Amino acid sequence: MVQLRRRGFLQGALALAALAVTVQEAFGSAPTIDRRALLKVAWQGAAAAGLPMLVLIVPEHGDYFRAQALGAWLNHGDDTLMALLGGFVVVCATAAELRAQFSGPPVTDDTWMVVVHTTGAEVGTIPVIVPLNWFEKDAPEMRSRMESEYIEPRDTGEPPDGWEELEQARGEARNVLITRCLLDALPPALRAPTSPEEAARRAALAIQTLREAPPPGVYWAQASGCSPLIENLDWEYQKVFGCGMGRVSAWDRRYLYWNQGDNH
Repeated sequence: MVQLRRRGFLQGALALAALAVTVQEAFGSAPTIDRRALLKVAWQGAAAAGLPMLVLIVPEHGDYFRAQALGAWLNHGDDTLMALLGGFVVVCATAAELRAQFSGPPVTDDTWMVVVHTTGAEVGTIPVIVPLNWFEKDAPEMRSRMESEYIEPRDTGEPPDGWEELEQARGEARNVLITRCLLDALPPALRAPTSPEEAARRAALAIQTLREAPPPGVYWAQASGCSPLIENLDWEYQKVFGCGMGRVSAWDRRYLYWNQGDNH
């Protein structure tokens, strides 16, 4: 049984690597990614490997807050989180693209992910809800500090002392919440592996396919307060607009570029 599980894990690793390569090849030719095709290939790879699939939901009209939050979640996630994610075949798709292939509960505005898995002969879906009011609910004291220490003095042109540290603390709290929402939604069988060796393998795989490469179906981009820089994309496909007074912390600088709707 252990040998079969390891074989399934290796098959899943190959499926994830193939998906990452598919998306990377799309970078140099055109900004459009065929997410329907990627979703189909992802599920075929997951089913063959006996792994669940985790679909990061791409907002239909773009959502910079979610792009930034999930980007920081993947970019700064610890080994425990990456080991958890390495046990899934991860792909990105809109709710419409997902529902074209799988039935299940409605995907609401606060559904950030959907787990697709098999239970016997049936295919089941589990929505992962991330409350949109997390900031007000989970970090009211931090919000108060943000208002007094950052929002009010931002017009001076320079960030207040401790701003980067405050932004990182806010981001770390947000990461904890997103991970908790995912874990709370999962049945015990789909949670992180207990073997340290398997956890290390899965964490390395997730870092390679979700952090060093973009999650299949989207791009990695970097924000600076001016035009974003979409990683591994030719200049002719970059989205250019004038600079403003925006400021982006180091923690949130790298984010997921949905290539969908109004996504900065």
